[in-house]
Amino acid sequence: MEACNSLGLMLGLPSFPIVTFLRFLKIISNEDSNGQQCLLITMRPHALIFLLTLCPLSPDRETTPSGAFIERTNISLYHYMLSWGNIMFTRSLPDTFFSGTYDNPRFDWENSEYICLRAECGKDCWYSIMLPMDEDDDYIFYARPLAYDTINNYVAYPGENDTLVTIEHIPTGFRHSLVTWDRCGDKENYACIHSVSFDPVRLEARVTWFACGSESHPEVYSTERTKVISLRPQTAP
Repeated sequence: MEACNSLGLMLGLPSFPIVTFLRFLKIISNEDSNGQQCLLITMRPHALIFLLTLCPLSPDRETTPSGAFIERTNISLYHYMLSWGNIMFTRSLPDTFFSGTYDNPRFDWENSEYICLRAECGKDCWYSIMLPMDEDDDYIFYARPLAYDTINNYVAYPGENDTLVTIEHIPTGFRHSLVTWDRCGDKENYACIHSVSFDPVRLEARVTWFACGSESHPEVYSTERTKVISLRPQTAP
């Protein structure tokens, strides 16, 4: 029992059985250069990963320019939980996030209402998590965000089917859509978009994309199109 406890303390696991640990080892009988019998002890495949998964991992804390914080607590090699806040409050998400083989989300920008985290998730894959600086609002997940208006809280991201770009007001979820067939062939919408920019004073979004040029020749998409979308609330006539 003392051996088990000693091993458990070494691994950070108070009651880790030594018998289980020995199963992780691969013992091979071999001869050395002098013909003497010796034992070669190696770790079985994936045993180290399993052990690290069981061990508690230290939180990763990041401080924003305003003095707020984001804390990622790894609960395994590939899963973590998020906490954030400031001197006034602290919040934690009950959801568990999967980090895979890529980096955990990192601080991107902030204002008085949100902290934005960004992460890569593979080729042509990225996402953002909007953490509200409010004790009641829920977090928001956006796939492939293209641009932000950090003053008025707008985000632009690729739409689906004929909706080339969607521009969403983050607090309310109200959306403006750029709908067009005139885009670059059969590529995914995000690949057709050249740029999206916001004018926070005029409350406008400017979208530039690669177009096919004509409906009869959709394979030609070297032409650029630009459209300015007004984000001002429409008043009744």
